[in-house]
Amino acid sequence: MRRQVMKEAARINNMSWKDAWATNEPTPGTETYANLLPGPEAALKVEDLIYTDLGQANIAPVGGQFWGLASGQNVNQINLNIPAGRVVGIYGVSIQTANPALVQIDVNIGGRTAREWPTRPGWSEINDQMCFLDPVIIPGTKQLTMDFWEATATVPEQITFLGIYAEPKA
Repeated sequence: MRRQVMKEAARINNMSWKDAWATNEPTPGTETYANLLPGPEAALKVEDLIYTDLGQANIAPVGGQFWGLASGQNVNQINLNIPAGRVVGIYGVSIQTANPALVQIDVNIGGRTAREWPTRPGWSEINDQMCFLDPVIIPGTKQLTMDFWEATATVPEQITFLGIYAEPKA
């Protein structure tokens, strides 16, 4: 997913791989973490995703955003337009709530369903992470919404999305 996010970020910012990342593009199938690190003169940057990158308030403690959720579908819990020049990739979720009730996350891009990720309600371990086999990549200017499905009402559910983003350096 990292290579895909980097490639899309270079494309939407009208740059070659070399100009965007100040490195040579690795040959498909030979990618390693080391050869997907931007060079010091790169025009773009890659960062880990945090909850504020998904439009959530900067009030949560380290580890995620709190949601008080009703039983059933909770529509548009995340609703934002990805800024121009930015590409977001999401590959998983971490729940910091004991016995969470989250059973599914619906990811919508530009008003269309992109993914429906089932989760495991009632995990026994806090900070249990779940990586999805079908990560999602959202390019700049697209609207991202996420719906959460709950088995029962919860107050609060603490959720962190696992991912990265790439954008021009400031």
